[in-house]
Amino acid sequence: MSRIAFESDQSLRSERLERGRDSIINPAGCIHPARGRLPPRFSMEKAMCEKLTMTLGQDMSCYASIKIPTDTVLSPVNLTRIADEAAGNLVFEADWSTCCALRIVSVSDGQGNNLVQDLVVDPSPFDVGQQLSLFLADKVEWGQLLDSASRFGLIPQVESQVMSGHIELPSEEMTIKFQVRKGATRMEMDVAFFHALCQIASVQYNEVKQAAGESIDD
Repeated sequence: MSRIAFESDQSLRSERLERGRDSIINPAGCIHPARGRLPPRFSMEKAMCEKLTMTLGQDMSCYASIKIPTDTVLSPVNLTRIADEAAGNLVFEADWSTCCALRIVSVSDGQGNNLVQDLVVDPSPFDVGQQLSLFLADKVEWGQLLDSASRFGLIPQVESQVMSGHIELPSEEMTIKFQVRKGATRMEMDVAFFHALCQIASVQYNEVKQAAGESIDD
């Protein structure tokens, strides 16, 4: 009986030592940045030596000058053509003071696997045009377009207010409440008002064929 108890004690002691060693090598809650929780007996020293690579990117302006004849036609079309032809043979000088639009290009592990890609840190002014393109392509809402314009400082911070619009038609009159940003232009209010109107009315659009030179009122 005493021998069995001794062997049990030894087994228990060995198990405790094994657990203790694992807790030192792999403390509870230790998370590997790429693989999740470390497996038992994983070398902590090896884990600490493994690093992730974060690649950052910024946009900046580069400049170059060329000489053109004094009798050059200074029309936008001609100047654009000259610039396009010359650009491929020029060495542009970077203006580091114009750095902007910080972004995280990627975060990768030691095997070259990208764990994160294309994460914006600072908004780019070039994204304004992109947001407009998305709006015209019906991929973002009007409110999202205004929010992006506010982020880039084109308009003040967006604060919404409720307004009412009154419309008089040949057959009836109608007053509609709608939401629009404070300081909105008449065009913005027209868009917001008509959007609210479309929520209670059905609107169908059809193309009207016109002859060359025919006005919309003909």
